[in-house]
Amino acid sequence: MKEKMTRWFRYTAEDVKAAQAELDELAEQGWELAELGIFTASFRHAEQPRRCWVEPARWTSIRRKDEQARTDYLALCEEAGWNLLDEAGGLFYFQAQPDTDPAPIQTDGSLEWEDVLKKKPVESGLHLFLSGDLLGGLVRRTVFPGSAPGVGDVFLQWGYAGSEPPAALAGG
Repeated sequence: MKEKMTRWFRYTAEDVKAAQAELDELAEQGWELAELGIFTASFRHAEQPRRCWVEPARWTSIRRKDEQARTDYLALCEEAGWNLLDEAGGLFYFQAQPDTDPAPIQTDGSLEWEDVLKKKPVESGLHLFLSGDLLGGLVRRTVFPGSAPGVGDVFLQWGYAGSEPPAALAGG
């Protein structure tokens, strides 16, 4: 049997449950997470694979207050039997300390998605607005060629006009 395995492994904060499920499944098959890469993860075969726990990264800023909260949080996790193995894609990857069977870090279902829902709506909403407005502008130009321009039309015109900036096109 192979002793090491590398596989595609790229998850973001919205995919925390999928990452956890994949790690649990691999552990059942005797594979222990060894290392995370940019888009891959390395696993090693183990008789008793150490469990992993995946959490959305709670503190990603470098502000002193956040650094202290992060340090305190990681210290509590370590006391509970979990070591931070890596941080990638907005997720903390914890691994159980050798010869322990610690309780899951997060067991409150109402809190599980709190960080994800706090961090992503602005980004997702902005992407949705821009893509919807651009698509709406494209449809408006195609179906109703003489209609009044919208915000998306400025970007569409810029794309058609070549190198002219949007401000030059906004006036007419």
